[in-house]
Amino acid sequence: MVSAADDMPSSRFLDEAVQIGRSLVGGAIEHDGRATWLTDSYAFVDGRWQATVATLEGDLGAGTAGVGWVLARLAEIAGGDRALARGAVAAFRHSLARVPTLLGADRLDWYHGASGVAWAAIDAGRALDDAQLVAAGERAALAFVGAAASRPAERRDWSLVGGECGVIAGLLALAPLVDGDRATEVAARVAGAAADAVPDRLRAFEHDTSGAVPTGLARGLSGIGLVLSAAADAVGEADFRSAALRGFVSERAVLEPGVGWFTDDAHPWRPEQRVPASSWCRGAAGIGIARIAASTGHRDLPLLADATAAIELVRSRLAAGPDADASMCHGTSGVVELLLLAGSLLDEPAHTAAARRVGAAMVTAGRSGGRYGCGIAVGAHNPSLLHGLAGTAVVLARLHDPDAITSPALPPILSVPRHQMLGEVSGGTGGM
Repeated sequence: MVSAADDMPSSRFLDEAVQIGRSLVGGAIEHDGRATWLTDSYAFVDGRWQATVATLEGDLGAGTAGVGWVLARLAEIAGGDRALARGAVAAFRHSLARVPTLLGADRLDWYHGASGVAWAAIDAGRALDDAQLVAAGERAALAFVGAAASRPAERRDWSLVGGECGVIAGLLALAPLVDGDRATEVAARVAGAAADAVPDRLRAFEHDTSGAVPTGLARGLSGIGLVLSAAADAVGEADFRSAALRGFVSERAVLEPGVGWFTDDAHPWRPEQRVPASSWCRGAAGIGIARIAASTGHRDLPLLADATAAIELVRSRLAAGPDADASMCHGTSGVVELLLLAGSLLDEPAHTAAARRVGAAMVTAGRSGGRYGCGIAVGAHNPSLLHGLAGTAVVLARLHDPDAITSPALPPILSVPRHQMLGEVSGGTGGM
């Protein structure tokens, strides 16, 4: 599919990632040692979503914590690049200052809440050998665990992005780092409520009255199944795994072979369309990632068959070349992450090679067009992890070395980081 760029050296991906990182540092708005960035976005005004320009908030997925984390990891890989390191620290000063606001607003989940900020600060601080940043992240983590423990038990939004499974993901990711017993205990309690809710009427969120099966990684049953599978492994609760598998079975019901999973858009500002997609947030890339991750440490043929279907779907849609949108959330970077994770977690080098061919085409398109497209709108600018340049940069760095940086497409919640399951997953050994 992208043979013109098949011979791109691995170092080119890292060079491109570092260049994006330096451009992010150059575009920062700095004040009093803190940094944020201007971004094209959407706001709900006068009863409708309208395009706007704003500054980044402090969270991991769409805010300064995500940008800071990427800059810190790039600084480490680039041999201690001082400009990238300074930009990372300034970004975290901004994001950590907003943790009390996130906690007060009950925003606790991984991508849009306090847990992701805390983990990113600890991970970035370790990468930079910055004890103060690590300590600040640990304080934020303890505050998050306390807030999660004190919340009243009530039915909520169960999704990964913005919902309770995002809170579980944060607790599981932070448990090895701070107050592990308490974090695991709270994760088990919330996961128990989620496991009870998932099979009930097949709805991910309380306000959903459509009766449609909520699909996808961000807001649907893939994200819920992924987190419940991880929780089952972490606390040894078989019922969590059973609930996850029931969710995956329900989601499989809306898969049309050769076409994809029919799903609503995961973003309120985008047109409502219940059509198949190849994206990380709602389509085949994220659905495949969830199946591969949930199969890690397990011999689950139906999940691996779903993953194979997802890989085939994204490959067929990439036949014409990479999408103009290079973002992780619903662009080419998310598809690259499916292939990279398939290569790593399934120990299948063919998938890794395919990811590098897709990434090479993305670099060629980005360089020739003068910019990497973001996930907000055509021609828009966004520096964030999920929707913009930071996500593209970290995926490019992972194309250089998949083991150097944690995948931004998958919270670090797997009990077994790598497992040789069945030797091979079909559908991914041919040339791209």
